[in-house]
Amino acid sequence: MDDALKAMGQKIYAARKAAKMSRAELGRLVDLHETTVKRYEDGDIKSPNFSKIQAFAEALHLDSRDLVNTSIVGKADEDDEHTYIIFRPVDEEDFHDWQKLMDLYWSLTDEGQNKVIDYVTDLAGHPNYKRKEKIPGRFKFNEMP
Repeated sequence: MDDALKAMGQKIYAARKAAKMSRAELGRLVDLHETTVKRYEDGDIKSPNFSKIQAFAEALHLDSRDLVNTSIVGKADEDDEHTYIIFRPVDEEDFHDWQKLMDLYWSLTDEGQNKVIDYVTDLAGHPNYKRKEKIPGRFKFNEMP
């Protein structure tokens, strides 16, 4: 079992227990069956959905960054089932923007995803849209073997 998924699951479990909430109650709040809540708590969800992470955080009165600090958001390489990307957003607003962007991106076909990359590459190179000052990264990405 992946350590980052297990860590996230343990945080969900501990917060649920501290709130004296059953898995069924938490499941109703996050719109999941209690067996799926257990799978999250056990670290058995291999690619957690951004919106579900946020739903767990809200239901448990946590900051979503506390859950995603060590949470897996996707595979780094489709051919390698053991390499994932983890991130930690700087603030809650960044998390929502990132969640929306990624949910939209992953809803696209491969062709659509390639177009997104092309469009963003074009925009980033256009002088009307490129920042003059360099800003620090708002997300930290790491590969986790």
